[in-house]
Amino acid sequence: MKQLIRFFLFAMLISLTGSAMAQDSTKTKPKRSPEELSKMQTQQFKRKLSLTAEQEPKVSAALLDYSTKLVAARDSKGGKMKKMQELKHLNEAKDQSMKQILTEQQYADYLKLMEEQKEKLKERRGGQRPRR
Repeated sequence: MKQLIRFFLFAMLISLTGSAMAQDSTKTKPKRSPEELSKMQTQQFKRKLSLTAEQEPKVSAALLDYSTKLVAARDSKGGKMKKMQELKHLNEAKDQSMKQILTEQQYADYLKLMEEQKEKLKERRGGQRPRR
């Protein structure tokens, strides 16, 4: 009988320890609003692409449209493949908008910047393969 009680106490201790060590979901980063995302990117592009006063509101509007659709796609229900395809289309549309707004040199710098961000994201993931 004492062994049975010890076993149950041990099992309870293990289960409580495991749940206490589990990652706390309340510590995740809060998701940013589309306005915050577009404002951050506009500031980054202003610095790195030397946007003119005329280009800045156009870029900001294009990025706000992109961010709004991005957040909607991220929060939508559906499979990963569907979301990935939607994100790919959104990125292509953003690139086309930027191509119309930016000069040739700025657009080349923009593409280079986007490629650098992709590489940083890959590094942060540690070269992990996507889950299937």
